[in-house]
Amino acid sequence: MVHVPLSVSTVAGASTADAAADFSNLPLDTTSLPALQDLPLQPLAPAHKWLNLGISLLCCLPSLVFCVIAQYQLWFSAEEIYPPLPWISLSLPLLLTFLPLWRFAADRRKAYALRQQDLSLRSGLLIHRLVVQPILRVQHVELKRGPLERRFDLATLKLFNATGSLAIILPGLPVEQAAGMRQFIIDHGDLSTNA
Repeated sequence: MVHVPLSVSTVAGASTADAAADFSNLPLDTTSLPALQDLPLQPLAPAHKWLNLGISLLCCLPSLVFCVIAQYQLWFSAEEIYPPLPWISLSLPLLLTFLPLWRFAADRRKAYALRQQDLSLRSGLLIHRLVVQPILRVQHVELKRGPLERRFDLATLKLFNATGSLAIILPGLPVEQAAGMRQFIIDHGDLSTNA
C-alpha cells in the first residue's frame, strides 16, 4: 500500500485542510425523509390514452385480418403447408388484442408532478417506475407535436439532462399546460444562467 501525503494548497483564500474540516457526512434517518410515493401526481390528458389505443388497434388490424383469412380461407389446408399455422393464426389475434389493451392500461397509470425544483414521472404496470429529474440538471427542453397530437391539442415535453441524454419524456399534455411547464423550466433561475 502506497501512502500519499495530502498537500495543502490555497484556493480562493481557503486551504484544502480548512475545506476538509468543514466537510461532514453524517448518517441520515431514512424514515424521516419525504416519501416520493406521496407526491400529488396529475394524470395525463384523457385523450392521450384513447389516441394511443386507437393507434395500437389500427396497427394490429392488418395482422388480425391476415390471421383470420389464413385460418378460414378455402384455397388450401393451412395444416398441410405448416402444421402449427392453425395454432398461430388462433393465438396471434389474442396476443394482438392483448397488447393494445396493455398499452391502454399502462397509459392510464402514467402521471406526473411538477414541483419548484424537480419534475417527476410515474409509469409502469408490472414494474413501477418513478423518475425524478431535478430542474437544475435540465440542459434542454423540447415541446413536440405530431399531426395526431395537433389534432387532439396535445403535446409531448422532452427534458434532456446535462449529459445530453433524454431524461424524461412526458407525453399527452394539453398544449397550453405543456408550453407553461416548458417556460417554467426555461425560466428557472439556474437553467437560464447555465444555458
